[in-house]
Amino acid sequence: MPPTMRTPTVEFRSLLLLPVKIPIRALRTLYRPQCAPRVPPIQRLEQRRALNLYKTARAKTVLGQHKVLNFSPYTCPPLDTLQHKVNLWKSTTKHGTQGVVMTTKGDLIADNLSLQDLYDSHVKDGQMLFCLDALKKGMAQAYLDTEDKSEDDRRIPEEPRNFSITKPTRLGVPSSKKGKEIAGLKTIVMNESSPPAYYSLSLNRAYQFIDVGCVVEFRLRLQGKTLSKEDKIKPADHCHWQWMHSYFPHLRPDFIMKGMPEDTIYLIQPVSDGRVVQWVASKPAQVHPTIDLTKRVFNIKNSVGRSINQGKQAMLPRKMREQLRESGVADYSPNTAMPKQLARAKFGRGGNVKYSSEEKKYFKKDAETDGFMTPDEDLMRKGLRIKTVDGSFEREMWEGKHRWEARGHRGDFLNEKRKIPKE
Repeated sequence: MPPTMRTPTVEFRSLLLLPVKIPIRALRTLYRPQCAPRVPPIQRLEQRRALNLYKTARAKTVLGQHKVLNFSPYTCPPLDTLQHKVNLWKSTTKHGTQGVVMTTKGDLIADNLSLQDLYDSHVKDGQMLFCLDALKKGMAQAYLDTEDKSEDDRRIPEEPRNFSITKPTRLGVPSSKKGKEIAGLKTIVMNESSPPAYYSLSLNRAYQFIDVGCVVEFRLRLQGKTLSKEDKIKPADHCHWQWMHSYFPHLRPDFIMKGMPEDTIYLIQPVSDGRVVQWVASKPAQVHPTIDLTKRVFNIKNSVGRSINQGKQAMLPRKMREQLRESGVADYSPNTAMPKQLARAKFGRGGNVKYSSEEKKYFKKDAETDGFMTPDEDLMRKGLRIKTVDGSFEREMWEGKHRWEARGHRGDFLNEKRKIPKE
C-alpha cells in the first residue's frame, strides 16, 4: 500500500517569477475576530398600538406620534389625605413547575395601617408591595359610574385590603463590569386585575432590568367595557385612576418606585390618558440624557398639534380624519392617510402608483368626496416640469412603460424635452 502523501503547506517561488497577488478581502477575513462582538441591539423607535413614552421622547419626527395627544401629567392623591386602612401580612413564595409562583399567607404583621404609615415604616427600599388577592375588572368604573346603587353596594370588599411585601429574587450571575451608558428599553405591562403571582413576577423582572442598567417603562392599564373607535381617540377622566390609587397602594407609582433599586430615578414622570398610567425609570449613569425627557414628550405633543393644524400630519386614524373633515379642515380625507399636499404629489401624476389597503378600499369613493387620489391631466404628460402643490420645488419626471425603460436610453425623452417652450 503506497504511503499517503501530504499536501505541502509552504511553496518556494523564484524571485524572477511574477509576484503572488493576494486579494484584500482575504486579509480582512484574517483580521476579523472569530466571534461577533457584543453590540447593543438596535432600538426600533416606531410606535405600535400603545404609546411608548421613551420612544416618543427620543423621536426625531412627529410622524406616527399622534397617540401622545391624549396624555397629560398625572399626580397621585397625597398619602396624608387618605383615610383608607389596610392589613399587612407575612407571606411565603414558592416557585412551582413551569414558572408558576405560589404565594401562601402567613402571620399578621399589622392591621388597620394607613397608607402613609405603610409607606414610611414598613415598605423599605428594594422591597415590593403586592396585594394577596386579585382585584376585579372595572372596580373603579363600577364604583364611580353607577349612581343608582347605594353606598353599601359600592363599598370596597375586605379581601383587597390584605397586602404583603416580597424581596427581589436574583437569578443568574451579575455582570462584573457596569456600563457607562444606559442600556436598552424594557416594558413592563400590568393590568388592574393582574394575578398576584404575575404582578410580583413583573415587579421582579423590572427590578432586575433596572439593576443591570436598563430603561424600564411601566404601563398600568384599567380594564372595563369595550370602547368604540370614537372614544379611543379621546382622553378619559383621571378620576378612575385617582380612585384606584386611593385604595390600592400597590398600583401607585411611588410604592412601585420604592420597591426598585435604591438609586432608581424617574426618566419620565407619570402621565395618563385616563385609562393608562405610564412612566419611565432607570438608574443614573455616567452618560445620561442632558435634556428633560418629560418636557420633551410634551414638546412632541405640541408639535403634533401644530402639524395637524397646518395640514401636514400623516398617518392619522380614520376616525380622527373624519372629525377633522367635519370640523372644516380640508387637508385630510377619510379615504387616505396622507394629507392633501402629499396625496396630490403622489397620485396627481398618475402612472403605476402603489396603493395601501385603506386607499384600495376607498378608491372609488375618493372621486366623489375629496379627489385626493384622482390623477391630474396636466401632471400626467411626460417630460413636463412638475411642481408640488405648494410650489416649493420643481423636478423633471420621465417614466417609461416598463421598469427597465427608466434607465440608460433617454434620447427620445431628451428630444421631446427640447421641443417644449421654456416658461
